[in-house]
Amino acid sequence: AKDLDKARRRVAKLEKKLHKLAAMTEEEQDEMCEQQVRRKMEKAAKRASKDGSENPYADIMDERTSSKAKRKRFAQLKAGIREKVTAKRNKREEKLARLREDIAMADNAMQVDSKPLNESSPAKTSPARKAGWNNWEAADFENDERKAKFLRFMGVKSGGGASPSGSGSTASPFASAITKEGNSKIQKDLEKQFQAGVKMRLQAQRGGRGGLGM
Repeated sequence: AKDLDKARRRVAKLEKKLHKLAAMTEEEQDEMCEQQVRRKMEKAAKRASKDGSENPYADIMDERTSSKAKRKRFAQLKAGIREKVTAKRNKREEKLARLREDIAMADNAMQVDSKPLNESSPAKTSPARKAGWNNWEAADFENDERKAKFLRFMGVKSGGGASPSGSGSTASPFASAITKEGNSKIQKDLEKQFQAGVKMRLQAQRGGRGGLGM
């Protein structure tokens, strides 16, 4: 917001300068250029008299220079000033256009951010959380005492459900990692993987190729 206010102040300043220049007539612009040339000549003369530097406008101020040559030289200087003024005006106009575009984009972004949500759209309800793989209260232990001791070790309060780590959202087909059904499946999977590994090792010793899926 601070940068946006600064950009708006720069826009106002540029608009004021361009408006002032656009309101000037050709005669007024010509007079302005002539005044700038005379100021340059005066500064150059003072600098030359002070430090002995070369005066680039000495030919105009020299009495030996003809009036026609002076007028021609002065007209050239005025034309140079006018070109600089025109180039500066064009540069300001381009800068003003860029600033206006940036401000418009920033305003649009702020309007989008501040736009309220559509109240008519139905609110999405989060699905019910399934029992987690580490739902230790659903696990099978040898006895209740061992179960209570284990739950205290895991930091699970009585009736608290899943563990406090929040990892109970992990999907699983079983209520817990150590139910009877889950334990049986784990043992079968481990046995299957072990047999596949033995088979692959034997094939490798015989020079054959194989993988766990074979």
